[in-house]
Amino acid sequence: MDQPANATYPRLIVDRLSSSLTQELWRLVAEEQRNDVLAPVTVVAPTRYASLSLRQELGGVGFANVRFMTAPVLSELLGAAALEQQGRKPLTSVLENLAVRQALAQTDGPLRDVSNHPSTQSSVRRAFRQLRDTDETMRSALAARGGVVGEMARLFDSFRGLTAGEWYDAEDLAEAAAEMVDAGATPGLGDLGLIVFYLPHGLSPGEVGLMQSLAAHHRCAAILGLTGDPLADETTHDLAARLGRNTGPPVAATTGGDHLPVLAGSSRLHVAPTAHDELRWVIRQVMREVEENHTPLHRIAILYRMDDPYASLIRDELRMAGIPMAGPGRETLADTGPGRTLIGLLDLCGGPFPRSEVMAWLSGCPVRNPAATGTGFSPSQWDVVTRKAGIVGGLQQWRHRLDAHAHRLITDADRRETDGEISESRARGMRSEAAVAQDVRAFIDKLADDLDPPDDGSSWKAFADWAKGLFDRYRATDEDGSDGDAQESIQRLLDEFAAADYFKDGSTLTDFRRMVAESLQTPFGHLGPTGQGVFVSSFAGAAGMSFDAVWLVGMIEGAVPPAPRRDPLLTAPDWAAAGGQDRMRIRIARERYEYLAAVWSAPRRTLSFPAADAASQRQAYPSRWFLEQASALAGVPIRSGDLAQLRDHDWFTVDDSSERALANAHASSAADERDYRLQRLLEWRHDGRNLRDHPYARKDPLERAFRLARRRSQRQLTEFDGNLSGIEAGHRFNIGPGGSPISPTALESWATCPYRYFLAYALSLGSLDTPEETFSISALDRGTLIHSILGRFMAESVSRGNLPQPDEAWRENDRQRLMRIADRSFRSAEARGVTGKRLLWEMAKTDILADLDAFLEFDAELRAEIDTAG
Repeated sequence: MDQPANATYPRLIVDRLSSSLTQELWRLVAEEQRNDVLAPVTVVAPTRYASLSLRQELGGVGFANVRFMTAPVLSELLGAAALEQQGRKPLTSVLENLAVRQALAQTDGPLRDVSNHPSTQSSVRRAFRQLRDTDETMRSALAARGGVVGEMARLFDSFRGLTAGEWYDAEDLAEAAAEMVDAGATPGLGDLGLIVFYLPHGLSPGEVGLMQSLAAHHRCAAILGLTGDPLADETTHDLAARLGRNTGPPVAATTGGDHLPVLAGSSRLHVAPTAHDELRWVIRQVMREVEENHTPLHRIAILYRMDDPYASLIRDELRMAGIPMAGPGRETLADTGPGRTLIGLLDLCGGPFPRSEVMAWLSGCPVRNPAATGTGFSPSQWDVVTRKAGIVGGLQQWRHRLDAHAHRLITDADRRETDGEISESRARGMRSEAAVAQDVRAFIDKLADDLDPPDDGSSWKAFADWAKGLFDRYRATDEDGSDGDAQESIQRLLDEFAAADYFKDGSTLTDFRRMVAESLQTPFGHLGPTGQGVFVSSFAGAAGMSFDAVWLVGMIEGAVPPAPRRDPLLTAPDWAAAGGQDRMRIRIARERYEYLAAVWSAPRRTLSFPAADAASQRQAYPSRWFLEQASALAGVPIRSGDLAQLRDHDWFTVDDSSERALANAHASSAADERDYRLQRLLEWRHDGRNLRDHPYARKDPLERAFRLARRRSQRQLTEFDGNLSGIEAGHRFNIGPGGSPISPTALESWATCPYRYFLAYALSLGSLDTPEETFSISALDRGTLIHSILGRFMAESVSRGNLPQPDEAWRENDRQRLMRIADRSFRSAEARGVTGKRLLWEMAKTDILADLDAFLEFDAELRAEIDTAG
């Protein structure tokens, strides 16, 4: 064991979670560098964010040559070289998915009929990760159980047979690192110096084995934290017992043993009406903490357990308040702009090019036009043009209808400009729209050619190269480079498919598309640089970090802790019968530890929950852990119905409604500009002054609101109640654009919704029909079509001079000519996309032809009756 004789510091510290443990960490570093200030020290933190936080804190301590990392990174440093010498490569998520897929393809057991379903493959992949932590004895016992559990054990052996020889996972890394440390074959280990594991928790068996090897053969220390809860601390005590065999008995940093009360120090509880009000209250308290205690933002945390809605809601509220934040991002690669671009491309491939999907992709993703046409690239303008062209879907329809629309615009522009019907600028606009239609046609042609995938059965590399080419051609790069990291991550992901051909499993477009979509679900990005804003994360994400003030939000029963989820593949009875640990107990213990660690991450903490779920319109109840804290503070057991009795305590606050929350806002700092204005108005009213005298009341929209309320409260009928008699007649009726009289329909629109009237009649904006929603030809288009057919028919009859006499009926050749004109008009209407669904259009054509036949007969009777020619 490489332990210097002059080392007087304890190698295993087990004590209660508090800021004193961080001081113990710095004391260990100081002891190590007492004689040599450049002696290397490596701190292994539980999370990446904890390591960054400790690194930042180190800047104020004054130590040098201290590096920070996580357990997986340490395993890679010590074990990757040995595995690479064996010719093994990292098992990426893409390769893992393919190996699971191929293992499932070999099954002939209970999962055979659903082996190709994506949900089955995802569930099996999760089960394999659980089985990875078991030994061969337990897997043999599971296989002997038969049924689905036995099938899972056998499939896992097949999975390991596919991957273990050529690839390695995180557990392989940890095991290889431990073997190298035991064998003394890690030349770079000395450069790490003293290795201190700081608050390790939730380690895999391989990582625990690595800690034991380091404790036995290298200078190593560990600082373990206790919560005071027997269940939550089971794994910590177990780890201390394993390490103590090589480090000696654990030492407590402070007196008092390992007992820790559930809650102590400066703590508060809060009840809000809704989650939105809860977070606005939290933001006010955060600003109050900054103003009164001068707490830096990076020493403040807002933590949650329930992702929905808090993961996005906290982020949105802090951004609206202008407060910087840090922490793990909840966005996945599929949510980023480049990710949406790639998914949209693959979804369009092989399909009928539906207009709605193409336009949604163009307008919702960063896409560029590789055709580089002259009129520019404007998805919103393209959407308008394709709507007018009547495109629904199908490549032939895109081509024919865009060509027909462009031709129709140019022809109408030339004719109407020559006849003086439209101005030169209007004709120029029509020709510009025709050019846009031609650009859309060129883009669609280019896209259709590029979306020609490799044949089914081609190699994964062929599909990946094809997708990379598509991605490079159609992705648009942000000017600020904000999507650069996402683009690089997607490129690396596609490169991983090159190694997938090892499994010799031919792919199809459907398989490739699904694999890419699954791989893009990887979490990506961060909320901001750690140490430069309020830390926002789940309870687990704050492990190993310390703050001055922390808020734990969303403490709702059923969410904190979450309801246990049963595994349909590895059932609890079978797992226990095979000698496995109680997974439910382990999961509950981990949840409990993460929650209590979050509580003890700061000396000032606040727990809150919303009394109602605004989305479901249901009442929410406090978590039993929330009631536990209330009981500890009150000194008596508190149940859900007893919370109202706590209003007199200064550590308990409640807002019964959104109105009350706003009324109490004057006691705290503003959450945002809107909050600030409301506070100034409330303070003005609190001082006994009339709100109408406030400067805000002299500005819109508050001034108009006061005037409306004042007029409506009078007994007289005013203009705000609909009485327009006080307005001069000229102003009452000549209020259309340009002072022209308006129609009753327009007046009705104004009375119903003035804003809609403004858009439609003042700005001349109107809604465009959606071709996808056109089921049958409209009455307007039908009538226009019939009048057009009859107009052409009569015009040809006049030009030919073959109008029948009053006593003559239309001849058969006239009827056939009318049918030919109708057929040409039908094709023109189809090209314009106004005819709707094909079956309904066929029925409508039959009706129109019958009407035209009836017209010829009726016209003959009418001419005979009034004695006139056709």
